[in-house]
Amino acid sequence: AVLGHEMGHCQLRHVAQRYEDGKRVTAASLAGILAGGLVSVANPEVGLALLLSSMGGSQNFTLQFSREYEYQADEFSQNLITQAGLDSTAMSRFLVSMRTYSGSNDYPEFFMSHPLGENRIAAIQSNSGKPKPDKGFYELKAATIGLMLPTAEVKQRAARLPEPYGRLA
Repeated sequence: AVLGHEMGHCQLRHVAQRYEDGKRVTAASLAGILAGGLVSVANPEVGLALLLSSMGGSQNFTLQFSREYEYQADEFSQNLITQAGLDSTAMSRFLVSMRTYSGSNDYPEFFMSHPLGENRIAAIQSNSGKPKPDKGFYELKAATIGLMLPTAEVKQRAARLPEPYGRLA
């Protein structure tokens, strides 16, 4: 699932598209910054507002494309997995696991470079069926729990895993 996702970024030429998008954003942002500098001579508050909104707006525009590219790469991976005859729930299982370890989502999605895990899962689960965890899934989950989390939390999470994976954590 992860390799398919990264292959999607390559096949869909996201780096080249981001470069092209960046050129347009940079030109508009520079125009706004220049205008903000000129306006600030007459009215510092308005000039500063124009300057900051130009910088923030360009960043938000760039992040929006980044999030869209993530959705496209997820879909590419999901299609690749399905066409290869592999378990079609692999991508959703990976995203569920990733969401588990990514911490809290205190920020709105429009400030983030990647979509919220819940939104990515919802976008691909419409076709992926019910997740079917397999041996590899439980081994990876147990190892990740055991290596990344504090001891008290490892014990709590390991207790919810089927054996022998709880002991592995």
